[in-house]
Amino acid sequence: MVYTFEDYLFDVNQQLLSKNDQTIPLKRNEAKLLQLFLTRPKDVLSKEVILNEVWGDRVVSEQVV
Repeated sequence: MVYTFEDYLFDVNQQLLSKNDQTIPLKRNEAKLLQLFLTRPKDVLSKEVILNEVWGDRVVSEQVV
């Protein structure tokens, strides 16, 4: 799946973000967070949903959100 917004392109399968054919490096969790927001654009996501979807079972503080 590929999402486009403004001048950006995000390839979900490859977890690659680009703008005007220039790749923008993303860390793993940044890509997962972007994917979450792009797949649920009209939803207001709680901290719990974000923590669960991006960090899963890893123990992290709510401050990461």
